[in-house]
Amino acid sequence: MTLAIMTVQRDPEYLFRTLSSLFMADPRMHELGSLHLMVDAEDAAYLDDVKHHAIARIHPLSPAEGERVRDWGRHRRFNHNCVRCLCLPVDPGGGLVVVEDDVVFRDRFLTRLISTVDEIEDVANIRDYALALTTAYDLEREPSFFRGALYCSYGLPFYGTQAMYYPAAVARNLADFIRERGVEAFTKPGDLLVGESYGDRMYACARPLATHIGRVSTGLGGCGPSPGFARPHEPLTLETWGRPGGNSAEA
Repeated sequence: MTLAIMTVQRDPEYLFRTLSSLFMADPRMHELGSLHLMVDAEDAAYLDDVKHHAIARIHPLSPAEGERVRDWGRHRRFNHNCVRCLCLPVDPGGGLVVVEDDVVFRDRFLTRLISTVDEIEDVANIRDYALALTTAYDLEREPSFFRGALYCSYGLPFYGTQAMYYPAAVARNLADFIRERGVEAFTKPGDLLVGESYGDRMYACARPLATHIGRVSTGLGGCGPSPGFARPHEPLTLETWGRPGGNSAEA
């Protein structure tokens, strides 16, 4: 599995909290195929402290890319960086996680993501889909969205790409779609393009695997923290679906 973090230097800086959360979340992180930091700038000096970590590859913009995007607005630059992520090499049959640089992860993040993907692909035999790992909606409050023990239909208008999972073939398709409609000619922000392309094939983790922590916006907007992140991660059934209360204890 490949994981990409979209990042740009800003104040306050959330990236290092995101990285700490990622590596503390799961002892299986060493099984991650590769980790890429996709920098929306030519200057990546603010990442000097993580250069020594062999698992993390840092990708600043090339001088040619920097010149090309210099006068673009935030949303078009975001789309460009998103396409860079979606074009990263992914093993056939594998998948790509794309997160923004202001999220934290649930305990056993990678283990639980793999279990969720296995349920979608191996149990339900679904291959052409996108999976939101966090959402500002409380989707589990609507039993009609129930699809499995670990995932549900998104069921509402999609927005926010703070943490997403895409199968390899889907990542390639989305890269072409966003490049055409969000980079070469800007029509709308990247999250809305993801929704336009995959809104009818969008699923979400029943209990979110990540949540948004950024309190100071980059100007892009996006979703807030997930209301389901503090609830225990447990397989859900129609009997437990949307059970009121919830607490911060981890299963």
